Amino acid sequence: MKRLLAVLALVAGFTGSAHATTLSEDVVSQLGAMKSIYAARYAPVGWKKQFAGYDLGAEYNKAVTA
Repeated sequence: MKRLLAVLALVAGFTGSAHATTLSEDVVSQLGAMKSIYAARYAPVGWKKQFAGYDLGAEYNKAVTA
């Protein structure tokens, strides 16, 4: 089930990126799809936030603004 959701999210990301006008819009679209997958299905995200200070939203924002 997890694999199916991941594949569907990636397909949706690729479909949405087909309409992107620039490479940066395409990259942001792909990052958004990856963020959604990790936010919904990545179990250790809470552990990483507590023990390593990892924040998915902050990392996404850094990647988008880079």
